[in-house]
Amino acid sequence: MIPFGLSSLMTVSMPIARRATKCVDPDVLIPGYAAFWRFDEGTGQVLTDYSGNSLHGKLGSAAGADTNDPAWGATGLTFDGADNYVTMGTAAGLNVGNADFTLIAVVSPATESPVTAQALIGKVTTTTNRFDLNLYANKFRALYRGSDAAITISSDANYALATPQMVTFTRAGNTLNLYVGATLQAASASVSTEADTAAVAFTLGASNNGAIYFYAGGYHAAAVYATALTAAQIYHNYVYLKNLLAPRGVTLA
Repeated sequence: MIPFGLSSLMTVSMPIARRATKCVDPDVLIPGYAAFWRFDEGTGQVLTDYSGNSLHGKLGSAAGADTNDPAWGATGLTFDGADNYVTMGTAAGLNVGNADFTLIAVVSPATESPVTAQALIGKVTTTTNRFDLNLYANKFRALYRGSDAAITISSDANYALATPQMVTFTRAGNTLNLYVGATLQAASASVSTEADTAAVAFTLGASNNGAIYFYAGGYHAAAVYATALTAAQIYHNYVYLKNLLAPRGVTLA
C-alpha cells in the first residue's frame, strides 16, 4: 500500500523502445553495386571494376593502344570528344534497364552541348532500346527508350564546365529520377515500354561501342546498381566519392 501523498513522487521505469538503424560505413560506397570503376589506374588499357564481378572496361577499340583510347591523367581519364570511349561489351551484369537500376557518373564536361548529345554512361543507341546519362542542350540528361518515344529528364540548371560533378539516374518501379550532386532535380518521368538492350554494349563516353555521341571532358568515377538507390543513399555516395577523389585533385561541386 502506497502511503498517502507519496504516489505523486514515484516514477515507474519502463524500457524505451528504440528503432533499429542500419549503419553504413562512411568509408565505402553503398554496398550492392554491380560495378564500380574508380578511374585510378593511371595507365594501361583496362578500366578496373572493383565490385568483384569482373565487369572491367576496355579503353578504345583494340586490346592495345589506339586512337580511340581516352588519356590517363592524375584525376582519371580525359575523353577528346572526337573518338574516345571505354566499352564493357554486352555483359549480362550490366543489362539492368528492365528493372530498378542506378547509374552514377562523376565527370568534368569540357564543352557545351547545344544540339548534339554527349554520352556519359549506359547502353546507348541512335534509335530505340537504350538507357543512359548524357549531356544535351547544355544540361545533364537521363534518357530511357523502349520501342516508343524517348523519355527524358534534364537537370534544372546547365552543367558547369571544367567542374567535377556527380550525376545519378535511377529507376524505381516505373519512375525515373535524376540527381545532380545529391540534389533531386524537379522533373521526373515514367517508363512506358521496356528497353531491350541485351545486344547493346555498355559504354562510357560514347554510344554503342563508340559509334557516335562522343563525350569531351574528364571522367573520375562511375558505378552501376541493379537497384534504385534512395536519396539518402545517393547523398552517402556523394560524400564518399568526394572524400575518395579529393586526394587526386578532384573537388566535387
